[in-house]
Amino acid sequence: MLKKIYSKLVLYFLLIGIVPLVVLTFLGGQNTSSILNQKVTDQLLSVREVKKRQLREYFKNLEHEITFLSESKFVLEAFKDLKDGFMGTQWKVEELENMRADLRKYYTSEFVKKIHLSPSEKPDSIVLEAFPSLDRSIYFQWLYLCDTTNTHLNTPFNEAQEKHISGLADFVNKFSHYDLFLVDNTSGFVLFSLLKEIDFGANLRTGKLAKTALGDAFRKTQAASSPNTVVLTDFTTYLPSFRFPAMFVAAPIFDGTRNVGTVILQIPVSDINNIMTGSNGWQSDGLGTSGECYLVGNDYKMRSDSRFLLQSKKNFLDSARQQGAEPDLIDKMNFYNTSILFQKVQTKSVDRALKGHSDTKVIKNYQNNNVLSSYSPVEIEGLNWVMVAEISLEEFHKPVDMFNRRVFMWVWLVILVIILIVRTIAAGFSKPILALVKGTEAIGQGDLSVRVLASTSDEIGTLTDSFNKMAADLQVKQEEIQQQKTAIESRNKQIQNAYNKIRSSIQYARRIQDALLPQMNLIKMHLPDSFVMYKPRDIVSGDFYWFTKTEDHKLIVAAVDCTGHGVPGAFMSMLGDAYLSQIIHGRRITEADNILNALHIAVSDGLKQQETDNRDGMDLALCVIDTQERKLTFAGAKNPLVYVKNQELNLVKGHLMPIGGASTPEEHSRVFVSQEILLEDEPTPFYIFSDGYQDQFGGEKNRKFMIRRFKELILANYHLPMEEQQDVYELAIEKWMSGHEQIDDILVIGFKI
Repeated sequence: MLKKIYSKLVLYFLLIGIVPLVVLTFLGGQNTSSILNQKVTDQLLSVREVKKRQLREYFKNLEHEITFLSESKFVLEAFKDLKDGFMGTQWKVEELENMRADLRKYYTSEFVKKIHLSPSEKPDSIVLEAFPSLDRSIYFQWLYLCDTTNTHLNTPFNEAQEKHISGLADFVNKFSHYDLFLVDNTSGFVLFSLLKEIDFGANLRTGKLAKTALGDAFRKTQAASSPNTVVLTDFTTYLPSFRFPAMFVAAPIFDGTRNVGTVILQIPVSDINNIMTGSNGWQSDGLGTSGECYLVGNDYKMRSDSRFLLQSKKNFLDSARQQGAEPDLIDKMNFYNTSILFQKVQTKSVDRALKGHSDTKVIKNYQNNNVLSSYSPVEIEGLNWVMVAEISLEEFHKPVDMFNRRVFMWVWLVILVIILIVRTIAAGFSKPILALVKGTEAIGQGDLSVRVLASTSDEIGTLTDSFNKMAADLQVKQEEIQQQKTAIESRNKQIQNAYNKIRSSIQYARRIQDALLPQMNLIKMHLPDSFVMYKPRDIVSGDFYWFTKTEDHKLIVAAVDCTGHGVPGAFMSMLGDAYLSQIIHGRRITEADNILNALHIAVSDGLKQQETDNRDGMDLALCVIDTQERKLTFAGAKNPLVYVKNQELNLVKGHLMPIGGASTPEEHSRVFVSQEILLEDEPTPFYIFSDGYQDQFGGEKNRKFMIRRFKELILANYHLPMEEQQDVYELAIEKWMSGHEQIDDILVIGFKI
């Protein structure tokens, strides 16, 4: 009998332990393999989309940069001065032939040596293709490429260049561009080039470089009728840059309504490569040891460098040679150290992407290796590019193979352990175990009243007693837990109801407060170049902004900081709004100092501050703009006015005391004064604000932002449109607050008049 039970226990435990393990392992393995494969596929798709978004953002920023550059007064001034200097520089006719000979010698002995020549090409053909035909082009190229006597230092052009080259070079260096060109639309001459390669001084209308990508960008931009036009060219091998791949972005320079010139940026290959390779961080981008993400044009040639060329040029070139690439093409990739415009990628992925499709498939890549390829069109205006992200099939399946090996090893180990445990348990248990099993099953089904009768006095009997005690304890604890759960649920419901009522009331108060604030479209109607940065600390705010246009055509704008924040501050803000409306519209007081004096008395009397302990009040900065007399009058209570004039920041302080908080007759009769600022023809930026921005804690040392930093921020960005300034200020305070809570309401108002 005992043996039969023992045999059954062994058999049953083995079936219970091993069969589910095997089944679950098989199903889990299948599911996990599918999940791992899908994870790698999703990772590849994610890399592709992230790179595509980064590339779009790069070209969008490039468009902003060239537009900003073309529309800036600095560039227009530089263009005029450089054109005058370029066209006004003269030379001795009898010296021109010597200059022509010197320049031809430079082309033959220095320039051609930096170009890869095909076996059939001769140096003279390169010189013939690039050498300028116009005298002025020859003269200026001679000055900067051949002359060793620094003759150019005494030319009108150099005087104009020295005046502007620092600003132009700073822009190029700041945004890491390769070169910057200024071209005259009337004559077609390249008036300025930072690098002074052989495209400097060239004529893009009639010269030999007119049919290059630079000339194409110039012609399209020259024909533009709008200053917002931006022209982008695809990569081409560009002779003046020694046939290295180059692309250009151009925008027109307007003088009033006339399109007078063109500004062109030569885009560095490295910018696009850094996006596509993650600055050579393929593994950190999720592409493993064999994956890459690259661009291909509609000519099936690469627009970004191959990972394999960057990691091992020798192996890459050997592979290209094995794929049947022409020796001259391999020599060019070796010479220029790039696969852009040289490596052909005519795979199924590229074909599908050029037709507008996006998908992820297993294909043969351009090195004839099996890869998982994720492809999609790039969708950048002016460029017919596609993006491909690939990883080798071997690496794609590697996680699944490793998982299967580990599962196989652990399954066998677990099976061995199960067999040992089953044999041990079966040898020590017989009949009493069945009762315990039944009791355990009853407890598992929720019947905590079950008890097992002890039939032995050995360890099994002790185990049975322990089981019964455990069941009794569980029953008691379950009853206690149920009672506690019921009580907690009741309290939670009460708390939640109370919270919902309070929050609903505050949210409603927020809607009321928002309704009192002036609409931005009203402010924009009268102050088009303006912004209001309004960030309450809580749902409702103690800060508020106020704007109106009076019957005598004055504009009044105020930034008000009431005592406290949240609900108390909101009550004060509503009082402040009502008092300002009554003073300005009801009593028709429109002088800045008189408005503050009347508001001070209204707050003091309204809160009965001479009879009570109430000390609430408000700090504010108020501007009255008289557009007819072209002046701005400012009055402030603690808060200042900041404006920028002649590239210098000016701060007009307000009164040292606030509005309200008057407990004595002397304080009640406090007098505020105003200051006038005459408005000039050149727009002047003005800023009024509460103390929330400058008092915000943050940074690495958890300190206040301070008024000094705020003024430096204003001085660095005042030239931007006001809406762009708002973005800068919001980004700066968010970065400063990173990891810290907002301690007060924040209000900043900026406008240009």
